[in-house]
Amino acid sequence: MTNRRLWRRLLDDVDRWASAREVPAGIEITFEQSPGVSRTVEVVMTPDDWESFISVIWARAEPRDTPFRSKVIGTPADADYLVYDTYDWWPSATRELQEEEPPAGPGTWVPIAPARSRGPARTRGRRTVTDGRGEEKHR
Repeated sequence: MTNRRLWRRLLDDVDRWASAREVPAGIEITFEQSPGVSRTVEVVMTPDDWESFISVIWARAEPRDTPFRSKVIGTPADADYLVYDTYDWWPSATRELQEEEPPAGPGTWVPIAPARSRGPARTRGRRTVTDGRGEEKHR
């Protein structure tokens, strides 16, 4: 199934519980938040994003079987957008996710290089244990 057909299925499903309107950045969804009170949330997501989400995570399930509806309805009042990123939607005040600052505190944040492998352990016939300081000992 093409991503356009999957996208159409999503729009049709949203239209069952809200009003969906396709916009350049994704879908604008208007739903009733409480009796007589409507709310609009823009979901920033492409048809390719939806196809990736529904195919990889949900094995092409129906949109109603995913957490999409609860994410939209549960969008905090101070966020007008839900931005798709890494198989989930994140509330945002803008169409783009803001970079998170590292937590404040003592010390400095520095990148750490991956540990170098010492190759396969040669422990044939021996049991390897680690002492309290992370050093290996063979028995």
